[in-house]
Amino acid sequence: MLTAAEKATKDRSADRSNGGDVLKGYDRQARNLLESAIICKDHAEPLYKRALVIKEKALGSDHPNVAETLEHYAELLKATQRTAEAEAMLKRAAVMRAKK
Repeated sequence: MLTAAEKATKDRSADRSNGGDVLKGYDRQARNLLESAIICKDHAEPLYKRALVIKEKALGSDHPNVAETLEHYAELLKATQRTAEAEAMLKRAAVMRAKK
């Protein structure tokens, strides 16, 4: 199975060698990357949840490393249109960083 980057490279090569429509190739590349990103998002969330549990247990719930994970997790939530959840995580992380 090809990675998104490999698919994009293959698509670019095909466009060049066949004289294909470059714009069509870019559209195909964008779709491949979008599909990969959606799959990655589905796999990323459980990892962020697990990382939070482990870091909070090992370092305490107010540790800066926990804040960092919350910020990264919030980016994922924003990307999946879960803005309210993301904002709550960012506020929690900001409070943690302010205590430093």
